[in-house]
Amino acid sequence: MKGYMIIFLISTFLLSSCIDGKSEVTMKSLKADNRVFQEKILTLEKENDQLKKKYEDLLNEINDLKNTIDKKDSRISILVKEIEILENAQSLINNGYGMNKKKVLELDLNNDGYKDFIKLESSKDKYYRLSINDISITSMGVNVDYNFEIIDINSEDNIKEIAISQAGIKENPKTTIYKYCLDNISYIGKVNGHIDNIIPNGDGSLTTYVSGDILCSWYYTEKYKLSDTHMLVKEDKELHEMNKKVKVLKSIPLLKSMEGREMVAALTIGEEVTLIACDNKKWCQVRKQNGVKGWFEIEDFDKIKGTDYRAPQVFKGLTDDD
Repeated sequence: MKGYMIIFLISTFLLSSCIDGKSEVTMKSLKADNRVFQEKILTLEKENDQLKKKYEDLLNEINDLKNTIDKKDSRISILVKEIEILENAQSLINNGYGMNKKKVLELDLNNDGYKDFIKLESSKDKYYRLSINDISITSMGVNVDYNFEIIDINSEDNIKEIAISQAGIKENPKTTIYKYCLDNISYIGKVNGHIDNIIPNGDGSLTTYVSGDILCSWYYTEKYKLSDTHMLVKEDKELHEMNKKVKVLKSIPLLKSMEGREMVAALTIGEEVTLIACDNKKWCQVRKQNGVKGWFEIEDFDKIKGTDYRAPQVFKGLTDDD
C-alpha cells in the first residue's frame, strides 16, 4: 500500500511540475504579446497625432486659401469698379463732356529720331486723358493741371517721362508720372509735390519739395528712385531737415528722445535756437545756443503737447511775417 502511495505522490509531483512549466511559458508568451500590443497602441497613437496635425494644417491652409480668395475677390471688385469709372470717364471725354483745357506738345520721347505728338486734355471734373501719337490713357485726379511737363529721370535710358500734376485737396499737390516706351503708355508712380517743385536728377532719381503738415509753413525734400522695373520708389526717411532759426518767446521743456519722457533741458526766453528736423507727424528737434539738442511734441497742427501754447506763441520767426 505504501508503494502505491509513493508512486501516486511522485506522479502528482511530476504532473504538477509539467503544468507549472507550461503555465510559466504561457505567461511569458502573454507578457511578450502584451508588450507587442502596447507598442502597436503607442505607434497608432503617434500616427493618430500625426494625422490630427496634418488635418489641422490642412484646415489652416484651407482658411488661408479662403482668405486669399476673399482678398482677391475684393480686389477684383475694386478693380472692376475702377474700370467702370474709367470707362465712364473715357466715354464722357470721347463725347467732349466738360473738356475745357488741353495742351499739345511735339517732342522725341524715346530718342528714336522722330517727334512724338503728345496731348493732355483735362475736364472741369476729375478726369483727364493723355494721348501720345495714336494711343491714349484715361485717369482721374483732383484739380488736374493741364500744363504737363516732360522730364528725364535717367539721361542714359533713352526714355523721357511725362509728369502730370494735380492740386488735390487742401493744397496737397501730387504728380503722376508716365513713360512712353514700345508704343505703350505706362504708369510708373505718383510723387508728392507739384511739377514746378520737382527736380529730375538724371541719374535715375528725382527730388521734390513738399510742404510740411505740422508746426508751421515749411518745406522739406523727398527723393524717389527708379527701380529695375522702371517704377518710382520713395526713399524712406524718419526725419526731414528744417534748419529754421527762431527766437524763443515762451519757455518749454525739451525731452531727451522721442521714446521717453526724460527732460534734457528747457528753452530760455529770448534765446535764438534752431529747429533742426521734424518727422512731419508730431516730433520736432531743436538745438539750443549751447549746442544741447532736445525734442518737443506737437498735436493739433501747432499745439505744443503738455502746454497751453501754440507754436507761434513759443517761437518768433516761424513765418516770413514774424
